[in-house]
Amino acid sequence: MLTVVTVPAVQPIELADVKAHLRITGSREDDTLGRYIAGSVSALEERLRRSLITRRYALEVPAWPGDEWPIDAASVRLRRCVDDREGQRLRLPRPPIQRLVAVETVTADGTATALTGLLLVDGAILRPDTGWPELATGDRIRVTFEAGHGASASTMPADVQHALRLYVGDMYLNREPSTASPDAPGTMALFHRRAERWSI
Repeated sequence: MLTVVTVPAVQPIELADVKAHLRITGSREDDTLGRYIAGSVSALEERLRRSLITRRYALEVPAWPGDEWPIDAASVRLRRCVDDREGQRLRLPRPPIQRLVAVETVTADGTATALTGLLLVDGAILRPDTGWPELATGDRIRVTFEAGHGASASTMPADVQHALRLYVGDMYLNREPSTASPDAPGTMALFHRRAERWSI
C-alpha cells in the first residue's frame, strides 16, 4: 500500500500562469480555475504514474521481492508494481525519487525497527547490499521516501506545465462534454508523449 505522508501545499503550475494563458484578468474565476488545476494535476500524475510537486510517501509491502506474497488481489497488483527483476530489487513508485528517508520492518502492533544495508540505485530501485534482511512472520516492510520534481512550480518540466495549461484551458472552455474533451489529441498529446518517455 502506498500512502502520501505529506500533501503538497502548492500546485505544479501557478494560478497566475493559467490566467495569463487564458487571458483572464479578474479574480471572479479564481476558485473555478483552482479546482480545474487540481483536477488536471491529479489526472496528469495518474497518467504518468509520477510525482510533480515533491511529497513524502510511505510504501508498505507484506514481503520482500522474491519471497512468498499473499494472493489477494491487492497484494498481486502491488507486487506487479514494485517487484523488479525477478525478486532481486524493489522498485519505488511515483518517481523521480529525491531521497530515501527510512526502511523499516513493522510488527502487527505497529513497532518499527530501522533496517540498514539497503541501497537506492538507478534513481528508483531499492536493492540489498548483500541480501534481503530476514522478515519475521506477520511483519511487513515500510519504505519512506520523498519523490517529485521540487517544491514549487518553478522546478517543473516546461512541457508538463504547458500540458497543464492546455488541460485547464480545455476544462475552462468546455464545461460540458464536447468533442474537445480532455482526451482529444490536441489537449493530451503532450501528456502521452511525456508518459511514453517516462514509462518504467
